[in-house]
Amino acid sequence: MGKIVNQTELAELLGVSDVSIWEWQKDGLPIEKRGVRGSANTYDVAAVVEWRIQRALAKAGKGESQRDREARLRGDMLEIELEEKRKVLVSAIDVEPMWTMRVMAAAAYQLSRHSRLATVLEVAPGVEAKRAVLKKEDQEFLERLGVNGAEMHRQIQELLDKQLKADADEFLRKIASIGHHPVEPPAGGVAAADPAAQNPAV
Repeated sequence: MGKIVNQTELAELLGVSDVSIWEWQKDGLPIEKRGVRGSANTYDVAAVVEWRIQRALAKAGKGESQRDREARLRGDMLEIELEEKRKVLVSAIDVEPMWTMRVMAAAAYQLSRHSRLATVLEVAPGVEAKRAVLKKEDQEFLERLGVNGAEMHRQIQELLDKQLKADADEFLRKIASIGHHPVEPPAGGVAAADPAAQNPAV
């Protein structure tokens, strides 16, 4: 419930005349308490503001009647049921146990990671060997979540390679635009460029 005011106070709050309040009452303006024996009506300001918002939406064609809302909700339910029958949607009740099991397996795997990897990383010869160990660990973690870890790694690496090539090509274009003879980046990106061509002898 909002602030309770009389008719004059409501008109002042809304910046309208008493006549507007009378007209709105004919259209359904909510009255908190009707005045008796010459006393003024009282109004709940919050209810009045909500009524004005709904009225404006209805005038703009954005509101809906109770019957329309019920029909829309029934239609939504029928659509959901149809999608479930088509196996497009799956009930959360069916998914939750399997997902919880996979998350718990992945969490247990991660919690043991520090003790499992400490020795392996210490004896791994060099940075690349350590990277290979961590990459394998990440793949196994993803597989416990029901994801093909190796395939996800491949896709991410492919995405990163494309981004690196795009960045390198853009850098070459900027460098080329500084000189008098613009040079397009090689077809295969920076990696495919001839080192001798990139660093000509002075």
